[in-house]
Amino acid sequence: MRNRSGRCRTGVIDRFVGVSMAKNRLLYLHRRHFGLDGPDAIMGKLLYEALKADLDAAVTSHMIIPDSVSEGLPESILDDVITQSEFHRSGVNVVYLEGGLDSHCLTGFDGSDWKMSAPMIEEFARRGGIVVVADLDINIARSIDEDRFGRLFKAWFRREDGRQGNPIEIVDPGRCENSYWSEIWVDCEAARTHCAEWLQPIYNGLSTILVGGPLDLGNSQSWLANIVSHTMGTMCQDCWWEPPETGFDQHRLRYHPQSPMGGGSFGPFASVCQLGRGYLVAIAARVSSNYVTKKSHGNIEWIINIIRHLRAAVENHERLGSISRFRGVCLFLSHRSVDKPVVEAISDNLFKTGISTWLDKERMLPSDSLGLSLNAGLTESSHFTIFWSRHCKDAPWVHFELGSAISACIERRKPILVVALDDTPPPDSLAQFIRINGKGTPQETSRLIYDALAALVDRESLNRAKEASAVEQTDVGNAIASGKLNRRASTEVVGPFRRRRRKPR
Repeated sequence: MRNRSGRCRTGVIDRFVGVSMAKNRLLYLHRRHFGLDGPDAIMGKLLYEALKADLDAAVTSHMIIPDSVSEGLPESILDDVITQSEFHRSGVNVVYLEGGLDSHCLTGFDGSDWKMSAPMIEEFARRGGIVVVADLDINIARSIDEDRFGRLFKAWFRREDGRQGNPIEIVDPGRCENSYWSEIWVDCEAARTHCAEWLQPIYNGLSTILVGGPLDLGNSQSWLANIVSHTMGTMCQDCWWEPPETGFDQHRLRYHPQSPMGGGSFGPFASVCQLGRGYLVAIAARVSSNYVTKKSHGNIEWIINIIRHLRAAVENHERLGSISRFRGVCLFLSHRSVDKPVVEAISDNLFKTGISTWLDKERMLPSDSLGLSLNAGLTESSHFTIFWSRHCKDAPWVHFELGSAISACIERRKPILVVALDDTPPPDSLAQFIRINGKGTPQETSRLIYDALAALVDRESLNRAKEASAVEQTDVGNAIASGKLNRRASTEVVGPFRRRRRKPR
């Protein structure tokens, strides 16, 4: 991509070069304004470096913008944004937003100033992405679009007048780090017992985390983090909303005019909701900055655990979905023995996505032959895959064995996939079949095979549905012709969702 001066711009995603095998890719959207370089460019520098070390690959940016907007931006900020097309090509599956959602610099394509627009967050999550929005403090809560935020994250800030007014702050005089009671040490064991059961492993090995200015969230899905203490309470505009159980004479405290006077209940300051195949995390407390993480390394471990746990949940969900989708599917993997290490790695990746493969080392001949155990392999498999390389071309008997395999597959109506492991052109007999580029990593090749197989399975399912529908229509037509079914129905459609009963003759 080139800027207005014609100079080739170094896009954010260009930094992923050399990490093609990366499975977990992070985009860290920082809080600072555009063009601010150096160690202070990222508020949570320590957190970012830890995430970068833990995940397979990570890059930073400030905001995701439409491609059309990038054409009019000054050169000084082009390297600090990522376009939508770059984002879609990047393979990013985790987005972390420090400092909340707002950019304060540009307006997004949906008319908002979010660093990642609401439509993009929703699309990304539904495809299996994870979005963590952290550091949602009181200033952000006062100006946030509550309806849009609530619809996405299934969470809302508890306020003095329901969904309006000032947010409710969580304080803890007994476990505070400062005189304002707003920097609180969270007991992770207590938080573990009060979060959603499926999220409890996130707290394994943690003792405390430090949060700044936590806010009380309402939530309709899963609690992630709560402050559990006899000395904690909530306040609104420097007045008590819900007082602590101990440490104060509750009759002498100054209460907010709309306070429930101790009759309310404490909510979490962090929550998780599932959207499609992915997850959205809202953390209504300052947890990312160097100021906090220098005092508490537990914050970094906690955030890493959140991402790990949710990524594992997404992968498990995808695997279960694949098992259901590819039930009855088994790939016969035909290859030369010298290509076995690559094919075995591809087979392992396919198995992790729920696809069965026929790759029996004991029954395949350890010779220079392709090792096509046709009788056993084709009987047990539903699809035939040939891995073609220069090693196949050099063997004089390949075409004979390959011809036998193709004839058997056509006779048994088994789809054939050709995976080219290098630039060696396959024979003409394979030209009519699905061709897959296998020159990349085993993970990339297995993904291409997965996509091709998914398209085949979906097409086969559609064809079966059409055949079933045609048979059903034929049966109905035969029934009408034989007089077993009255051609005239008892009702007729007269408009959307309206039916009128016919008058009897």
